[in-house]
Parts: sequence; C-alpha cells; structure tokens
Amino acid sequence: MKNKYRSTEDVFNDASEEQSKKTSQREKKRPQMTTHSENVFKRIGRGLGNVLGGSILSKREFLLWMPFIFLLFSFAIIYIFNNYYAEKNMIKLERTKRELTEFRHEYISTKSDMMDSLRESTISSRLSSIGILDNNKPPIKLVYQPDSVKNVRR
Repeated sequence: MKNKYRSTEDVFNDASEEQSKKTSQREKKRPQMTTHSENVFKRIGRGLGNVLGGSILSKREFLLWMPFIFLLFSFAIIYIFNNYYAEKNMIKLERTKRELTEFRHEYISTKSDMMDSLRESTISSRLSSIGILDNNKPPIKLVYQPDSVKNVRR
C-alpha cells in the first residue's frame, strides 16, 4: 500500500519533471527561430556571393531592375553635385561678405579723411604753403541802382 504522505523525493521529482517540461517547450520554440535566422543568413550570404562573383549581372531579375538602378544612380549623382554646388555658393557668399565689410571700412575711413580735408583750417594751411593767404577784409556788398544811372545816348 502506498503511503498517503508524499516523500521529499517525490516532491523534488515532480518539480524537476515540470521544469523539464517547460525547458522542452522553450527548446521547441528555439529551433524555429534559429532555422529562420540561419535561412536569412544563408540567403544574405548567397546574395552577397552573387553580387561579388558577378553572376547577378546575368540574371533576368537584375535586367528588369536596371532602369530603377539607373534612376537611383542618377539621383545619387545629382545629390552629390547639388551638395558641391551649395558648398561652392556658400564659399562665394562668405567671400562676398568679407569683401563687403572691407569695402565698408574703406568707405568709412575715406569719408572721414575727406571730411577732415574739407575743413577751413586744413584748406587754409594747404593754401598758405602755396603762397595764397586768407583775406582779412570783409567782403564788400555791391548795390545796383538803376534809377541813379542817367540815360546816356551814344
């Protein structure tokens, strides 16, 4: 007759059986994932081998994709050209900004020199070196009176 109480060995055996069932279920799921990933790696390896080996060029599918590949290639060329063109324009723009600031500084310095040279004291000092002196007499006002002039006949 069986003992109505379970022994500790039976409890451990039952627990290990349950755990082995869980691990076996996990192991059943893993091979499906590994086989799928292995298939993916095999397909990538085969595709890479075809590309590097050159056999892809002779396949019909590649010939059907040629117009699309040329379109992508032309877009890449246009993209590269556009980047170089934009960089060249940015360099020109920076050079033009630098020249503009230089010209502005030159304009300001020339204008200040011109304003300085147009002062009366500067002009009189230059004229005195030539021999022309300032007039110390005030200007005379000439008044024309038409009534005072007699009619003179000739």
